[in-house]
Amino acid sequence: MTSTDHDTTPPDRLTALQAMRGAAAQLAELLGTTPDSVSAVRPAPDGWTADVEVVELERVPDTMTIMATYRVTLDPQGSASTPFSSQLPFPAVDFVFT
Repeated sequence: MTSTDHDTTPPDRLTALQAMRGAAAQLAELLGTTPDSVSAVRPAPDGWTADVEVVELERVPDTMTIMATYRVTLDPQGSASTPFSSQLPFPAVDFVFT
């Protein structure tokens, strides 16, 4: 934690670094895979929102690998407060299995 985080973050709220780590850890637990990075973290009135990057499908060559961005919303204590949403780099498709 940097001194800037310490000076500007209220004591009952996570720092940006804690929110990034918490979002990645909770998504990893849910998906069973290690996220590659956290590309954004934003304060929200009721906690934090973080965009976490995950390899969805690894291909050869690497340029064909499919990545997804999951938006994770955390409450002020660091718990995921809403379902995760995935943003793939192409339009979403609904799959129906019968």
